[in-house]
Amino acid sequence: MKRGDIITGEKFVRKPGVRNGAVAILLLLCLVPGIMADDYVGGDPPVTVQTGTVSGGLYVDATLDFFGSEVNKTFSDIPDASDIAWARLYVVVYCGTMQSNYDGRATVSFDGDGDGTFETPLGREELNVEYVYEYDGGTTPVVVNDHCNRVTSDYLMWYNVTSLISSRAPKARVATTKVHSSFDGRIKMLTLFVAYNDGDSDKVRYWVNQGHDVDSFFTDDAGNPYAGMTTFDLTGLSGRVESATLLVNHLASTDGTYAWNGDAIPADPPDGNYQGVYFGTNTWNVTSQVLTGDVNDLTYDRNASFYKIPLATLEVVMEGEPPVDIPVAGFTADTISGTAPLTVHFTDLSTNTPTSWAWDFDTDGTVDSSDRNPIHTYYNAGTCTVKLTASNSCGSDEEIKVDYITVTAAPACDLTPSLVNPDTGNVFAKEPNRVRINVKNNGLEFSPETEVRLTSTDGVDVREIVPAIAAGAIVPVYVIDPTIRTTEGGIVTYTAIVDPDDMVSETDEANNAKAGTAKTVKFNGYKGKRYWDDSDVTTKKTFDLRGGILHSSGDSAYMAGGIGRSGWSSYTVTWTSGDLPLPEGATLQEARLYVPYTWDDTSQIPDHLDITFNGITAAPQNHYQDRSNFGGYPNHDYGLLTYDVTGLFNPSGNSAVISKDDVNTNVAMYGLTLAVVYADPDATRKQIFLNEEFDLLGADATGYATTPGEATAYVPFSGMTIDPGDAVAAKLVTFVPSGNGPEGDLLFNGATIASRVWDNGITQVAVDTHDVVTSLLPSGNEAAIRSTSGSTPVMAASHAFLIIEYIDAAPVADFEAEPRSGEAPLTVRFTDTSTGYITHLAWDFDNDGTTDSTDESPDHEYALSGTYTVKLTVTGPGGSDDEVKTDYITVTAVPALSPLPGYTNLPQDPDGDGLFEDVNGDSIFSFGDIRTFFEYYDAWIPANEPGECFDYDNNSMIGFGDVRALFTEWGT
Repeated sequence: MKRGDIITGEKFVRKPGVRNGAVAILLLLCLVPGIMADDYVGGDPPVTVQTGTVSGGLYVDATLDFFGSEVNKTFSDIPDASDIAWARLYVVVYCGTMQSNYDGRATVSFDGDGDGTFETPLGREELNVEYVYEYDGGTTPVVVNDHCNRVTSDYLMWYNVTSLISSRAPKARVATTKVHSSFDGRIKMLTLFVAYNDGDSDKVRYWVNQGHDVDSFFTDDAGNPYAGMTTFDLTGLSGRVESATLLVNHLASTDGTYAWNGDAIPADPPDGNYQGVYFGTNTWNVTSQVLTGDVNDLTYDRNASFYKIPLATLEVVMEGEPPVDIPVAGFTADTISGTAPLTVHFTDLSTNTPTSWAWDFDTDGTVDSSDRNPIHTYYNAGTCTVKLTASNSCGSDEEIKVDYITVTAAPACDLTPSLVNPDTGNVFAKEPNRVRINVKNNGLEFSPETEVRLTSTDGVDVREIVPAIAAGAIVPVYVIDPTIRTTEGGIVTYTAIVDPDDMVSETDEANNAKAGTAKTVKFNGYKGKRYWDDSDVTTKKTFDLRGGILHSSGDSAYMAGGIGRSGWSSYTVTWTSGDLPLPEGATLQEARLYVPYTWDDTSQIPDHLDITFNGITAAPQNHYQDRSNFGGYPNHDYGLLTYDVTGLFNPSGNSAVISKDDVNTNVAMYGLTLAVVYADPDATRKQIFLNEEFDLLGADATGYATTPGEATAYVPFSGMTIDPGDAVAAKLVTFVPSGNGPEGDLLFNGATIASRVWDNGITQVAVDTHDVVTSLLPSGNEAAIRSTSGSTPVMAASHAFLIIEYIDAAPVADFEAEPRSGEAPLTVRFTDTSTGYITHLAWDFDNDGTTDSTDESPDHEYALSGTYTVKLTVTGPGGSDDEVKTDYITVTAVPALSPLPGYTNLPQDPDGDGLFEDVNGDSIFSFGDIRTFFEYYDAWIPANEPGECFDYDNNSMIGFGDVRALFTEWGT
């Protein structure tokens, strides 16, 4: 930024009439709090930690081609390693979470002589601190020790290796280990700075600025847009610049934007840049832009949701420099009197090129700052003497100003709203909104209790109590905006007025009001869809059959998108016959493929994603999607595609190939599910409900403005009536993509039945099965998937199955037969009269233990005479039963008959009743048979024929009664 510029939000505006110089920079930094730090997330803007003059230069190696948990790096050749003036090694380790303490360990060692042996252990760092955003009251950066700090998800470490380097190609080794299972541990940055002499008479001045600063979308959403700054003090230089090189080492997958002394400089400079997975470097030739005798500044701003900068360097060579002499100390201050707390900006005016400064702001013998142009705040009333010692390689000099600063007590309190911002920085539709107002007491005394009034451009006017506030303290006050805005898209601006009735006496009555930034009303995508449009995870298919359902993810796994050089164009998932083993004799009823996805920020799905199943292109039957709608990833779609692949399913094995048109898009795939519904007559009866949707969920009161109750997806089951009294099992199977797990609560019919349920594996789709038979209703059954606070950025409700199983009672065996008696060979027709559900019958016609038939109503011929016991065994899913009928079938032998005298044919039994009415054997029962029987009944028949065959009157003897009975039968 050029002298005289002022930062307003993210714009640079020329302020006329302000001269170039350090005073302008100090005023700018004082007047514009937005450039000091990201006041939502926090951070540490880079400041000069090392400056000096060498004859060689400042060497930098900041490349890292591997993003893993162990790095062995050989640095590029240092031009001259014989005389190292200063060297520092920087390491950044990614812990995997923005705020939580996922603790781990980093071991750093150094090989200064380049022989491959890491002889010097630099540190064994315990990375185990929590990070709290400044918005939530945290102090940043979080200090781990004197050479390590944490900002958001990164630990920055630095080590002095000046005395360790003897080789032009030193090496460093960094390895991390998990303590907490979720600790990530990948090494994000490994940078070596070396200031070296090469024996000539050149004078290369260098500055190394170190910090750990963040620029995030959070602070923009909170109404305080941020652009960071780091400065390089060249006030001790004069003359023409021969060369000047600026370098930035940033921590982001997307580079930022930059300006040098107010003029934009390219993020991809011709002098060189390097972009790794999550860090990079930029190098600029700023020879013509450096301002000698002044403070030069580099400003930086984000280009994506997040940007970080830990390091910046400047290297300057002057033309025809004068010889170095002992410094002559001198300084001035921008103000020398005022009320406490009094902030004073000191400016070094020393001559003869000092290289170090020691400030004692109250002459108590303690060095209070070693900065060249420090800022110091006096909190206590009184007069203070200030001392500066300026030094270089030729010696040092002191300047003492007695009673230079006069501080007087402030008269009273001073209240002002410093922040007016709704939760998450957004105004949400269909709910009240909580607005945070930070009230600061700038005075030196406690402020009394008062009120703050909140108004909005759409008619809100509410008040809340402001408690007493200590001097210098900030207290957040939360005010509920009760307005329910039914649609998104409107614009709302909140204004806060502290002490609206002017009841508190303040030193400044003109700073009590502050307007926040204009907010667009949005839907909150982290809430369940029922909250917005009643899009529950609803029933799409039902089945009532004897059979079951199988499901499997096959060999699928989470497939990341194009971030970090991991792009892909096709992805194959296979299922073996063992993954979905259909029972023998089963018939396929339905095969459904579920394909969940994430990170679609360029609307690739469904038009630019193709799926083939067993070589055949499949079209999606349904497409569901959801998005957060705000925050860091507002336009990233998550969703589910479902396919009916019934006609393509192969019991021997299946495969799906997913292809996307653009390999570099961020579209990522969760694990797939292939589900098969089958019919099997040997199985129990089941009612199967298949439900589908995709509902993004996140319970986080601070980050998402959601409660677990709001971040709930509902899964109603419809389409069939259930008989709970007969059900013996009710398996509820839920599929939850995304998350870290274990997380989420499972509810059924309003009752919580399990907590911390879903734990994602390599598929990133957690699957849970619970039996809910004791909670079943005849209709209106409903499951719910509820996000739990603090476990993960996001989880989702996808497809779900409910399988009701009924057990059959054992069948009851019974049967009938016709005829049950007769002469051999006797053919008998058996009829099954069993009750219940039967899948198998086994007939044993003579009870000898051998199954003679499995037919339902078989015929059986008895060849031999005798009495037979018959057994029937029936079997079904409910069990089996036997029916045994003893002596049920009687088979008699054929009698030994002879033709009657005068006839050649044997008598016959025309009606099969065992009596031979056709006496003369002519196959006709006629009066002639009566006459023949009458002729021979009294002598020949009793002597030559079996009597039972002619005992027509059934009195066990042959007589005239049989003639009469035969005549009677003929007559009828």
